Amino acid sequence: MELRPLRDPLRSAEAQGVALARPALTRFLAALVAVAFLASAFPGPLGPGEAQARVSKKKSGSRKRAAARPRKPAGPPPAPVAQTLRSYTGPNSTRLVLDLSRSSGFRIQADSSSKSFAVIVPKGVKSPAFGTPVLNDGAVSAIDADETGEGFRLTVHVPEWNAPRVFGLEGDEGQAARVVVDVVRPGQAERDALERARVDRLTSTAKRIVVVDPGHGGEAVGAVGPRRTYEKDVTLAIARRLKEQLEKQPGVQVVLTRTGDYDVPLRERYRIAERYAADAFVSIHCNSSRTRSGSGTEVYFLSLSSASDEASKALADVENAADKISAGPEQGGDDDLVGILFDLRQTESMQQSSVLAEAILGEIEGGRRLEARGVRQAAFAVLKSPIVPSVLVETAFINNPAEERLLRDPGFQQEMGEQISRGVVSYLARAPVLPRNGRTGRPAPSTPANLGLAR
Repeated sequence: MELRPLRDPLRSAEAQGVALARPALTRFLAALVAVAFLASAFPGPLGPGEAQARVSKKKSGSRKRAAARPRKPAGPPPAPVAQTLRSYTGPNSTRLVLDLSRSSGFRIQADSSSKSFAVIVPKGVKSPAFGTPVLNDGAVSAIDADETGEGFRLTVHVPEWNAPRVFGLEGDEGQAARVVVDVVRPGQAERDALERARVDRLTSTAKRIVVVDPGHGGEAVGAVGPRRTYEKDVTLAIARRLKEQLEKQPGVQVVLTRTGDYDVPLRERYRIAERYAADAFVSIHCNSSRTRSGSGTEVYFLSLSSASDEASKALADVENAADKISAGPEQGGDDDLVGILFDLRQTESMQQSSVLAEAILGEIEGGRRLEARGVRQAAFAVLKSPIVPSVLVETAFINNPAEERLLRDPGFQQEMGEQISRGVVSYLARAPVLPRNGRTGRPAPSTPANLGLAR
């Protein structure tokens, strides 16, 4: 019989308790480990300083990674695309305007022996929608547009060789998004002689001469209405009606500064009035404002100092900037302004301009179709003649939908022409008769200052 040692009941119970407690202890320790892991993986809310430090550390790490990542080299700019070519035929020249997709370099290659020249845009390509005008207007015989190994090439053929005038708009010299080409029409000397003869003939009579100036023209479209109404078209329509009404008056002769869709430099416009020793100069325009709520008619004469208000100054700045298109970069200055201003102070031109402006606005106000916004002053370049009473009529706001509809209406254009005409006739009835050939003996200027490439 095997004898087994007797178990101590107390020790046996203790061992049994330890054995029972071991699994629970194991589970407890495992839970602590899990809590510690979760706390490190998902930290709770941090204090401001600790949070900022952690964010800064994260950003710093991002910057280091970004710095370490190599940058891709910038690719070459896209090829300039020849998009459109527009043409404007004037009495003395034809203007071509080449529109590019972006500002690009360009150069001229002339060949007088073949009576042609080319505008070359290096690496340029031609848009599939590019159209070449069919021209044979006496200044341009034909136009070709091709893509060559060196880029886009626009070749212009002329009937008689004259060096073209070429300049860029919206870019630096020799680089632009628009390239403007003026091609001289042959026979300039003959046209100048005819112009001198007309000046001498008119100024030798006792007629009252009024020069009417349709604002803008050609590439200088002016303000544009919501329905794509161009100021240049409205001003020409009103000017033609004004000429018709004025010439119904006995003893009145009208000269237009332009008769078609071409531009004339601002200086040349008032110099036409000076050559004809005109009794009055009336420039026709359409107004525009930052909002579409502007309405009514304003009549301006020249200011020698500040404008009537900021809006008038801003308007004059916009109108004067158009000369960058018409005259080109080399003719846009006003070097003789000091002499002009001195002469203006010595004459009655300013006073007579004010009287003319009041007479015109009074007739428009009497028509009751538009609000009369008053007679104002601003430094419009087109009004800077020292000898001819000159005004600028802002007929209506072309960006106001209601007034745009009026400006498009031939009936309103006729009405506006009649009202301005009555104002001019009323002024002429009171204005002093200036000395001139055929009246009191003053010789008329007989040499055109510059009939202009852009006319």
